[in-house]
Amino acid sequence: MGRFVPNIVVLKTLKQLGLRNEKLEREVPKMVQQGLQQIYDEQNDDGGWGWFKGDETHRFMTAYVVYGLALAQQAGFEVDRERVKRGIQALWQLLRNEKNSELQAYMLFALTEAMRAWGNLAGSKADMLKFARNIAKATEKSPLPPMAQSVLTIALHQLGEKAASQRCLSALEKQAQIVNGLCYWEGTWKVLGESDVEATAYALKALLMLKPNDPKILNAVMHLTQVRTGNFWYSTKSTVAALFALTDYLRHSRELQADYNLKVFANGELVHEGLVTKEHTQQSELTLKAPASIGKNSLSIQKVGTGLLYYTVALKSFRTEGLTKPEGNLLTVQRQYFVRGKDGNWTPLKGSVRPATEVAVQLKVTAKQDLEYVMVEDPLPSGWEVVQREVGEPAQVEGLTSDWWTKVEIHDDRLALFMTYMPKGTHHFSYLLRPETEGIQTALPTVAQIMYRPQIRGRGVEARLRVQE
Repeated sequence: MGRFVPNIVVLKTLKQLGLRNEKLEREVPKMVQQGLQQIYDEQNDDGGWGWFKGDETHRFMTAYVVYGLALAQQAGFEVDRERVKRGIQALWQLLRNEKNSELQAYMLFALTEAMRAWGNLAGSKADMLKFARNIAKATEKSPLPPMAQSVLTIALHQLGEKAASQRCLSALEKQAQIVNGLCYWEGTWKVLGESDVEATAYALKALLMLKPNDPKILNAVMHLTQVRTGNFWYSTKSTVAALFALTDYLRHSRELQADYNLKVFANGELVHEGLVTKEHTQQSELTLKAPASIGKNSLSIQKVGTGLLYYTVALKSFRTEGLTKPEGNLLTVQRQYFVRGKDGNWTPLKGSVRPATEVAVQLKVTAKQDLEYVMVEDPLPSGWEVVQREVGEPAQVEGLTSDWWTKVEIHDDRLALFMTYMPKGTHHFSYLLRPETEGIQTALPTVAQIMYRPQIRGRGVEARLRVQE
């Protein structure tokens, strides 16, 4: 599903927005067909799906697959009806036995999408209405978390329950977080495994369906564009949700019908001028570079015509005085070098070290809360090598603490660590280095960060090391 649903989103986005891309139109259908075959192959005997082939049927994953297959059918792909029928039957069985209201809401949402794709094959609309009303009534005084509340709102709307869907939407609006004029909803990372991006995306879809002129819509769109990392959001699952919501917004706003003249000035000097039309919307972002001077700088943008303009401003600079102060938010990282004393114990390195001497490095990473997909990179001083007893495996350091890490990689210029799930607290890793050349070398600071959210990071300090006989 990680690649299947994004492919569906790409094609549906192009079709709905009237955009053409010959390469994608040619290649993506092949990928979708490959994805369908893999989904068929991984379907369990009971009709459901697990996280991996052979795993027992999982409640959320079965709903997510049915949802994805429904999107494929809606996008014009012919999905095996027998496979769909078995999957829907499995989902109904799971829904009837489910006690968690969040999962009930998501399962119901998947079934309403299946109803849009296959009509009666998705099951009884009367039964869907019964579940929808029961969930809505049970959660009136205590609304569901944002993403679950959003999909329940959408499901009720799809089933024609206008009053109930409006009540659910009102509760969802009260959960909105407004920060610096932008709007988002928080993910819980619980049974639906949703990030803030997914919670915001589904809330945006609900608003566009039921309250398309609400000012929170543009503020939520701006939030999603700001939290994007490169050309994706956190994960494929989050990226799919964001793209779907933004596609809905673009259809509603018609902002791709651009026709305006753009001028950009830096410190009063014209650095760019041009006409922006609908054809430009299919091109990559325009990147402009303008030199900054010491002291106050000014940047102005002028737009004359119709259409929306989105822009971001980034200031890049470098410092020559050295990285001597640590930085961090939810992550902090420290590094210390040790050599063996006369008693054979490790003692902090002070002064110089002789070539070919084994030096122990201990990294200490502290997480202020539970985190996922943490990466730590420790740059190596020039002329120093990682000691390896086996190729690709750093030598263990007897006498210094070293916790378990998911993966360790040795590169020419750095040692990299990965931890899929990092509980709140302090974690250690120790390894051995051996200096090969004399001189004064600098080790750049160790950096710890979330792989998919690099803004959550910690940086240590640089180290100057002297090697001499």
